[in-house]
Amino acid sequence: MPQLSALLQPNGILAFSTFGTENYQELRASCGIGLEYLELKDYVEILQSDFKILESFGVRIPLRFSSTLALFKHLRDTGVNSLQRGFKLNKKLLTDYAVRFHNVLTYHPIYLLARKISLESKPKDSPSSS
Repeated sequence: MPQLSALLQPNGILAFSTFGTENYQELRASCGIGLEYLELKDYVEILQSDFKILESFGVRIPLRFSSTLALFKHLRDTGVNSLQRGFKLNKKLLTDYAVRFHNVLTYHPIYLLARKISLESKPKDSPSSS
């Protein structure tokens, strides 16, 4: 994140989205695969030394599919998935997923909007006593 700060002028705006820790949580639980994401509070903590957080929030969007196979086709068709190379679907995995998660896949986008703190508004270190 220091690189982002260096690119912005004082009072410049940083706006970005990423995914939160609950993104594809069902895949992680059923298949043991998935990408690792930070929690929203972690991004806030990382940014707060150089930025004033104007807005930060996450939403959970459960998508329901007609079948588990349709769910996996959705992942393939979007081109954004966390399936490892060589991952093979089988009937047991499809059946187990349907029973445990009722063909739901959760997206968890998070959004952050921040303003770079100007040098004048940054707290200065107190002078040391001599």
